[in-house]
Amino acid sequence: MFGRVILVRKGDVARALKIFDPIEGLEGRRREAIERFLRGAALMKDKLDHPNIVKVYEVFTANPDAPAFLMEFVSGEDLAVRLARLKAEEVVERGTELSALAQVSRALVVAHDCEVVHRDIKPRNILLEDSEDGSTRAVLTDFDLACSPENDLTKVYWYY
Repeated sequence: MFGRVILVRKGDVARALKIFDPIEGLEGRRREAIERFLRGAALMKDKLDHPNIVKVYEVFTANPDAPAFLMEFVSGEDLAVRLARLKAEEVVERGTELSALAQVSRALVVAHDCEVVHRDIKPRNILLEDSEDGSTRAVLTDFDLACSPENDLTKVYWYY
């Protein structure tokens, strides 16, 4: 976890501001963590546009020790929290899991078409937003570990 997320509002518009704020234990690797944080934000802002990928609007680097980015606010919970809650309530709801999987799969196809590999797919990185019509939108987030051909930190081989 390399950041904390703060809800910001301007009138009726809600956005989320993610600020670099690493967990302890990054001695000697802080610069690398900041680079990953910024790389993920740039990939989401510049390369990825899909309703199931969180939208990044702006990246802030004025303070090099605490970069941040403004992104779409997704109201709801992550898939890990949802599944734990349903398990605790002893509710079997495979529709949530299958729908989220299908939506995230579509998001990954778009990312891969843009030559971006997420590399950290897990329930905590999938946000679920329930709408008034009863549907649930799954949104893939946290591209901090993502890589692409322009990225020299990780070699990616593309097979077509």
